[in-house]
Amino acid sequence: MMNQLLNDGGWLLKALSSGAWSIFGTVSEKALTVVTYILVSREVPPEQFGYLIVVLLTMELFSYVASFGVRENIIRTKNCSSDFYGDCLYFIRIVAASLVLILVGIITPVSYYVAGVEVSSLYIYMALFPYFSCLNTFYQGILQRRMQFKALAIRRAGIAVFSGAVGIISVSNGQGVLSLIYAKYAYVLLDYIVLRYISRFRLESDFSVPGLFRIFSFGWKVSISQVMNFFSSKQTEFITVSFFGPQALAILDVGRKVLVTLYSVLMTAVTPVSLSVMTSTSAPMTAYHLVVRGLVVLLVPFVAIIGVNSEEIIDVVFGSKWNESASLLAIFSFGVMAQPISWHLQNICLNKGRPGLAIYLNLINLLVSASLLLYSAAVYGSLDSLVEFFVVGLFVSAIMKITFLCIVLKLRGLPFFMHFVESVCIFFSVFYLLPVIDAGDHIVNYFSVALPDWLLLFLTLFIHGLILLPYIIVRIFLLNSKLSELKGN
Repeated sequence: MMNQLLNDGGWLLKALSSGAWSIFGTVSEKALTVVTYILVSREVPPEQFGYLIVVLLTMELFSYVASFGVRENIIRTKNCSSDFYGDCLYFIRIVAASLVLILVGIITPVSYYVAGVEVSSLYIYMALFPYFSCLNTFYQGILQRRMQFKALAIRRAGIAVFSGAVGIISVSNGQGVLSLIYAKYAYVLLDYIVLRYISRFRLESDFSVPGLFRIFSFGWKVSISQVMNFFSSKQTEFITVSFFGPQALAILDVGRKVLVTLYSVLMTAVTPVSLSVMTSTSAPMTAYHLVVRGLVVLLVPFVAIIGVNSEEIIDVVFGSKWNESASLLAIFSFGVMAQPISWHLQNICLNKGRPGLAIYLNLINLLVSASLLLYSAAVYGSLDSLVEFFVVGLFVSAIMKITFLCIVLKLRGLPFFMHFVESVCIFFSVFYLLPVIDAGDHIVNYFSVALPDWLLLFLTLFIHGLILLPYIIVRIFLLNSKLSELKGN
């Protein structure tokens, strides 16, 4: 039986192993990044921290543009020749140089006149960051195509230790907001060196103009979709800084940092694996639904735990000056009920050979969220209401995007609906059950001593996790049976 599993479902086992390595690498990377973020947030005033977040938002936008569909193109192309790789590398170099010129020639001068020297100087510090970030996406695409997730994970973990050390040392030496910038440079530069080495890629051909146009014809759709997705996901930040200022932006960012980090870990780990699995099987939609079910099982209960303990998490981790962020964290946690279902809809479009459809998906998300957020900011004028409308927008846009895909691609809508039902049932069960089981009070009463806040928080989260463990184990066994069915098909 084991031999049959290895022979018939070898791709699946490889994918699952790849996902585990991806999670390991991403967790290693994010852990020290978050540590640096926390230390900086404790040291600098909220307004100054807000300026840094604005600059980092720009860099994140550039990272969405940086790939320009090249990484996805490399992963999905059946037969990649040396000429194709050469065209991809030259194309990504053109994109990288263009982003640097835009940053130095346009964004920096504009930021000086709009926000002053504090923001423009931060942009100057980040001037070369987009160039290396772009090049790294090319080498990542090669390794992801080969499903060398173990190598990617080990490299990510090692680089994270180095860049995290740079950030922490910079904070301890009083560098303030520059500490995060130093850490990011340390990461992207070392990452470039390591990726070039482990990919073993050697450029063997010059570029061809028709090849560049072919890459552009695929990539512009992916890039526009990703940019729209960025603005859709970051609308809250843009509207917050526009209506309430950089200090409010900092409060918002701290409030969602824990969840954003968790989502980023899972998205980075699961997305390439999901696309590879969908490409490798004759039942791509079944693979998609299995990925979503796995995300619901692993993500929703733990986000509910975070929402229940939001006040304690913000106070212990970030400090009392960020207590306003606690209510935002609790509200943000409700959004987890909608997100796993819609996260990988773009992969469906790519697998079906319809990357242009992803543009419409993100357009739906953009229009729905923008309307609700602008209405909230203009009418209610508070961060709490803004985040509440943001969560509502997640549900509305998810339903509209799924309906659109089901109509255009003739997909069955019932499996998507069942994901929603399971996600909502799990979240509300956990969110309203755990406060009844007040672990913190029980721990204090048991020990009859005043425990440090961090230890009390840790024990509370640990107990809440143990309560949910039997459910997760049962669901894993049920998913295993579905995986066997997929293997049989």
